[in-house]
Amino acid sequence: MRLPRLWIVGVIVVLIVVAAVVATACTSSPKAAQALTIDANTVIGSAGAKNPADICVQSSRFPQGESVVWRIKVYDPATGNPMDNSTLSSVVVSLKDGQTFTAAYGGHPGQPGVPVTDYFWSTAWAIPATYPTGSVPYTVTAKSKDGRTGTFTEFNVAPSLLTVVSAQ
Repeated sequence: MRLPRLWIVGVIVVLIVVAAVVATACTSSPKAAQALTIDANTVIGSAGAKNPADICVQSSRFPQGESVVWRIKVYDPATGNPMDNSTLSSVVVSLKDGQTFTAAYGGHPGQPGVPVTDYFWSTAWAIPATYPTGSVPYTVTAKSKDGRTGTFTEFNVAPSLLTVVSAQ
């Protein structure tokens, strides 16, 4: 029994389309998994803190003369696992004004005699007493030892942006 020529052409076209979809899916999946996933927040640092109870409390508002600490976790998108200094070559916080701060990986809290409860990347910025008030846009960029990168940018919502306020 012979199939009509139109049927044969139709089957061939369908097979070509399916093959193209599969090929596209197979080649784009690894690319989609290349970008590292970054989670970051800002907390009150100990340098210049007026109230010791505020240290390590999450905040977006920081007075001139005090310090900001960034807490950062970087995840491998292929495994979902956090990445440490054995898999990452750098984690850097960049301010819009050009300043950069290199994060270090370690256990926290870091005080002697206090049990470690978590591991993450962190870095700090001691805000100069004369630094202008207002929002301070920043990004966090991570680079893995195998060449992958990822970037975190805070939400562009005014009340949650990192903001330097007057020391008074």
